[in-house]
Amino acid sequence: MATEVVLPKLGLTQDEGTIVRWVKAEGSRVNKGEPLFEVLTDKATIEVEAPASGVLLRILVPEGATAPVATPIAVIGEPGEHVTSAAPHPVAAPASRSQHPPSAGAPAGGAIRTGAAGSIAIGDGRVRVSPRARTLAAAHGIDLGALRGSGPDGRIVERDVQRAVEAGGTGRAAAARHATVPGAVGAPAAPAAAPGGPARPVISARLRAIIARRMTESLQGTAQLTLTTEADMAEAAKLRDQVGAELERRGGDRPTYTDLVVRAAALALRDHPRLNARWADDGVRLLPDIHVGVAVALDEGLVVPVIRHADRATLAQISAALRDLSERARTLRLKPDEMDGGTFTVTNLGMYDVDAFTPILNPPEAAILGVGRVHRRPVAAGEASGGEDRVEVRPVMALSLTFDHRVVDGAPAAQFLQRIKHVLEHPYLLLLP
Repeated sequence: MATEVVLPKLGLTQDEGTIVRWVKAEGSRVNKGEPLFEVLTDKATIEVEAPASGVLLRILVPEGATAPVATPIAVIGEPGEHVTSAAPHPVAAPASRSQHPPSAGAPAGGAIRTGAAGSIAIGDGRVRVSPRARTLAAAHGIDLGALRGSGPDGRIVERDVQRAVEAGGTGRAAAARHATVPGAVGAPAAPAAAPGGPARPVISARLRAIIARRMTESLQGTAQLTLTTEADMAEAAKLRDQVGAELERRGGDRPTYTDLVVRAAALALRDHPRLNARWADDGVRLLPDIHVGVAVALDEGLVVPVIRHADRATLAQISAALRDLSERARTLRLKPDEMDGGTFTVTNLGMYDVDAFTPILNPPEAAILGVGRVHRRPVAAGEASGGEDRVEVRPVMALSLTFDHRVVDGAPAAQFLQRIKHVLEHPYLLLLP
């Protein structure tokens, strides 16, 4: 009996999704639990597994089309089985790509769509390619089959394609000029490079539209205010090196500054529960559990995997959990429930040499903490015994707390930020239960 593949609801706020890529082509054999398609939600591009084994008899929603959740998008059955499902009505149909449906002759799991340029067979195995790498390759006519991926598990990422572009690339320039962006509706690919200038990646109009909508809703639907302070990270750096050395000796990994901040924020939320809350129809609702989300930048956008019960986790456990979630996020292997349920978010741009910034709330959360780089600069210092002031060069880090003023006032928010600063400057507190 044929099985309908429906577009799953992959998040509390999701009401539609865009098919980025069909991993299998019509007529291909599929096994239950193996990757079937990639879908762009309001949070990320997520790989979805096949719900049943059989043959992919029909694809009802092509790549690039958007459909509501719970919509039938494909049918799996046995060869020759009659398909009765009618094609749904996508919210947005793909542009030129709708004229190029998936080929039944494409190798299972090995076809990569590149807009109007058709399919590229990549060996007999399944090669992982990030959406931005795929669109950049299409724009420059780069043969993905000739590239070796430098991403996790050999995944081809944008920098791999960029290197090929800078090296001269290969082939289908004329077709690339007419390629469309996966997920874009009627939008031609932007010029990849100005004459003599660096290559410019093509950005998915659909993804940018989702980001624009969510950011606009966040700013218009909340009363956002940002407080900024600076933490002296000298003692935290010492603890990181000492604890890191012991964790490495035990086969673990050295904790990052993000790990320290997540642990400090979780402990501060325990002491200041009004920041672990959200605005509801009946007023402010305090949340019983502390689930800290951490923003992870991907080629194709931004995801926020969640560390659940972060206040109960040790620094080593937070470090291990965050490393695992980040690695799986970069290979599109996060489960939908691992990106839902956050009560507070930490976003770190320090690795990009950013000193400080104003983060935007991640609704329905009431607060988000922005983390800048750890850098050395002169600071005023004095003897505890009352000696003369002096200037020392010390590592410091900016912390920027954006909060919803409907949920919490400025003074409690400032006390919460002050507590995070205190914990980071007295990092032995990170080791307490």
